[in-house]
Amino acid sequence: MKIVPLSALIFIALVSTARGDVLYQFDVNGADSIQPFSFSFTSPTFAVDGASLTFTPFTVTDGTNSWTMTQGRAVAPCFEFGTSGASLVNCGFVLPDSSSEGGFNLNILGGALPSATGSYFFDGEGTFLSKGDLTFVILNGNVTVSDTSATPEPSSTAFFSIAAAAAAITLRRRCFSLEL
Repeated sequence: MKIVPLSALIFIALVSTARGDVLYQFDVNGADSIQPFSFSFTSPTFAVDGASLTFTPFTVTDGTNSWTMTQGRAVAPCFEFGTSGASLVNCGFVLPDSSSEGGFNLNILGGALPSATGSYFFDGEGTFLSKGDLTFVILNGNVTVSDTSATPEPSSTAFFSIAAAAAAITLRRRCFSLEL
């Protein structure tokens, strides 16, 4: 009965090589002069306190000025984002450091970073500096956290093909030996 252990090995190999990321989709309502904006990023696991966030830069605008967010981090219970020259300050005000910097934090209501899929509401503050004028805004909106579909790694497909061929050879030998 070599086929049962071989089948179990194939199943374990396929399950262990499946990979899915956590998708964070933020929808921020406009406030004061800041226009509504959305952005997203993926993470291999749920974001934890102190984690740096990797994302495609996105732009926040007031219709005249714009700020491109290039850095981010998770600091329980919020997410912080800022331009390259902004200082991210532990869920406090994001401090612009030069004439055209800015950033914001989004404080997850309920007091904790999301650790499960679902929709979470947030409020937060933004500080945006342009040509010497400082704009402070209150932000709110929601973040939808979802698990992307687990997809097998390419190596698991190759492994499955090899294992299926080995199973076929084993069955063929068994059938051939029974005929003799």
